Amino acid sequence: MRRYRLPREGFFTSFKGTLITFYHEGLTGVDKERFVSNFVESMAIFRTEKGQYIIYYIVEFIGNEYNSGRRTFIKVLDSPEKLENFVDRMEYNNNTLFKPIILSELRNRLLQEA
Repeated sequence: MRRYRLPREGFFTSFKGTLITFYHEGLTGVDKERFVSNFVESMAIFRTEKGQYIIYYIVEFIGNEYNSGRRTFIKVLDSPEKLENFVDRMEYNNNTLFKPIILSELRNRLLQEA
């Protein structure tokens, strides 16, 4: 376990835990233009020292006059089932790119640790 300090909107979330899985979208500028509204740029999932799960993800909003630019989100869940359900229900334009990778790595990691 190590200590993490995750930035979000001028503040930090600090905790002690383990990184379970990580995803970073490798889109080029031309590829990004395909996603008119939004896509997950990066996502990291951690298990905290207290047994909670933290999903830290950055979404790039493109072409949306009300919500443009990058936004960072943090979600804390208390079980692997809720974690998997949350990721599975995420709706972003690059779902087909990040969901299979994140869910597969998440399931494999949780099975190894069980």
